[in-house]
Amino acid sequence: MHNLSAEAREVTLAVRDLPGQPLVNLLSHDNSRGDRRGTHKLAMPPYGYAWYRAGGLDDLRTRQPK
Repeated sequence: MHNLSAEAREVTLAVRDLPGQPLVNLLSHDNSRGDRRGTHKLAMPPYGYAWYRAGGLDDLRTRQPK
């Protein structure tokens, strides 16, 4: 996500396929836990950016190579 504005913004993001799962910020510890419908409210600073992954990171540790 990118905020190309000089003003802070709040973004509402719906991750309907993963209700109750977090959005994990890959650049910081600013993760988001959505509501029961999978809706997240994210604060973006002026000219800010963030990379999120839907769902936790636990499956990366247990995934078997194909």
